[in-house]
Amino acid sequence: MNTKFWFAFVVIIAVGLFGCDKIPGLGGDQQAPPPPAPAAVQPIPGQPMPGQPVPGQPVPGQPMPVQPVPGQPVPVQPVPGQPMPGQPMPVQPVPGQPVPVQPVPGQPTPVQPLPGQAMPGQPVPGQPAVPVAQPVAPPTPTGDKIVDRLNTKKFQVAADWIATSALLRQRLDQKKRQAYQVQLPGPPYCHTYVLAGEDGIKDLDVTVESPTGTTEAKDTSQENVVALQNHCPTTPGSYKLNVTMTKGNGEFAIQVYSKSR
Repeated sequence: MNTKFWFAFVVIIAVGLFGCDKIPGLGGDQQAPPPPAPAAVQPIPGQPMPGQPVPGQPVPGQPMPVQPVPGQPVPVQPVPGQPMPGQPMPVQPVPGQPVPVQPVPGQPTPVQPLPGQAMPGQPVPGQPAVPVAQPVAPPTPTGDKIVDRLNTKKFQVAADWIATSALLRQRLDQKKRQAYQVQLPGPPYCHTYVLAGEDGIKDLDVTVESPTGTTEAKDTSQENVVALQNHCPTTPGSYKLNVTMTKGNGEFAIQVYSKSR
């Protein structure tokens, strides 16, 4: 038998008796080499690192960033707790002060009262209340054509004015004139003169003369129902009303109405 055969035979016997870990070159006390350290990851230009979000991709739980569109304005992102541009700043109440009212577009702005001032339409403490004009009902027909015409005209031009003279009636022929003396107060009162005639009268005219003889108001209409309005004398006194039957014949009535300016 040759040398190789005997060497192999001896190795087999040794493995059977002692195990391969005790035989030099087949295990023994030789330690295994340590595993290689992981290589450091180098970033690639333009690419995200592992574990970093990819640009343009949504991050779970975070709002998507708004990408600008070429030629379009960049949308404004709201900041929590701050108003958007063009929106009013929230008004913080001041202790002891009234809360300002924010206007609503297209709606009238409510009026806030100032301390010590009354709201519009409300009486001012310590000041006399301003009387509110009450609606005046149309006149009730009386059956007298002249009186009904006078009352209707007065309702049309001076509904809430007060009569300050008696109702004067007179019959006149054409081209005739009748004068009346009336006592008129001065400022702040103004006066309206209403005349009405029957059907036979075509043109009834009136003028107002001051106590000094100056003509202060004059009617230029050509009717049998006349209203000479808003004569506001500067001084009180006895004024003269000159009525002329310019055209026609018949009976007429005249009355004076007054109101404070």
